[in-house]
Amino acid sequence: MLLLFNIGRSESPALSDTVFHISPKAALIRSVFVPGWGQVYNKKPLKGLVFFSAEVYFVYNFVYFNRLYGYVKDTKETVGLDAWLLLSEAEKKTKIFETTGYNLGMNTWRPREKRNKNGWWCLGTYIFGMLDAVVDAHLINFPHGDVELSMNGQTINYSISFGL
Repeated sequence: MLLLFNIGRSESPALSDTVFHISPKAALIRSVFVPGWGQVYNKKPLKGLVFFSAEVYFVYNFVYFNRLYGYVKDTKETVGLDAWLLLSEAEKKTKIFETTGYNLGMNTWRPREKRNKNGWWCLGTYIFGMLDAVVDAHLINFPHGDVELSMNGQTINYSISFGL
């Protein structure tokens, strides 16, 4: 009768409270669709917010500098490439303002390079976030706690306490 009572219970109640069943594949899929969602799935919402915020920041800057590069490109087409190459940096900014009505500041100059840099940072953060979610999912049940190394005379004591 005792055997029938325990059918269906594969683990003790205390063990089921401390062991999380998180799938690395599910964490990866969530991170593919929304950056940071895999970290939230792994029970690390602050890290997920950081990844999501970084992606939003880099995408916003990419779009912003792409728009500015469009202004520069339109001005190059209007002025002509030969005339454009003969202009100084200040004259180029003046021509952009005359052509598009947008005044390029010091921090917005060279928008193509800044657009490309933000695009690469966006891609790198996206890939890193996916890999981080998979690794965190694999290590979710890894014991963590205090590691202590002490030396008494000629004896070395090493102790690990797991927070389980």
